[in-house]
Amino acid sequence: MKNSLYYLIGSTLGLTLAPASIFAAQGDSEFSLGGAYQTMELEVDDVDGNADLNGNTYLAHYGYFVLDKLALGVEGTYRRLHAEVDDEADATFSTFSAALTADYYLPSAGSFSPYLGASLGYLRADLDANEYGYGLDGNVDGLQLGARVGVQQFLADNVALNYQVCYNYVMFGDEYGAEDLTGKGFSFALSLSYFFGE
Repeated sequence: MKNSLYYLIGSTLGLTLAPASIFAAQGDSEFSLGGAYQTMELEVDDVDGNADLNGNTYLAHYGYFVLDKLALGVEGTYRRLHAEVDDEADATFSTFSAALTADYYLPSAGSFSPYLGASLGYLRADLDANEYGYGLDGNVDGLQLGARVGVQQFLADNVALNYQVCYNYVMFGDEYGAEDLTGKGFSFALSLSYFFGE
C-alpha cells in the first residue's frame, strides 16, 4: 500500500515538474527570426477619422530562461505599413522598435509549448500622412506596449516554429503640438526559434 502511495505521489510530481523543465535539455537561450502581418490604427486627437494601416513586419528576438518557465529577452522589429484609398498609398508608416520582453510558458502538450508574454520598448517612426489629410510628416518617437500569446512547435530537440499573436499599443511624443498621436493593432507572426546554451 505504501509503495503504491509513493508511486502515485512520484508520478504526480513527475507530471507536474516535466512541463517546467521542458527547456532544460534544449538550452537556456533562444534566438528567433521571423516575419508578421501587422495591422495598425493611427488616431490623432481633434482630427476626424483614423488611418487604418497594414503591412509587413520583420523581427529578431533573443530570450534567456531565468527560470524553467520564464524567459526574459530583447526584441528588434522593423515595420513597413501603408493605408490605401483607391489603390493609392495615402499614408506610409515605417518604424523600428527595440523592446524588453517577458514570456511565461504554460504546461506543454506533446511537441507544443504555449506561452503568454508582454513587451515594453522604444519605437521610432517615419510617418508620411500629408495626402491623407492629417498634415503629419517626419519622424516621431513613441513608447510601445505589447501583450502576446503564442506557441512553440518543436521540430527537433532545439528547433521550433513559433506562432504568435500580439496586440501593440503605441503612445507617441508631442512632436505635433497639442495633437496626441496613438497607434494600436494586431500582428500575426511566424518565426523560427533555435535553442542553445547550458
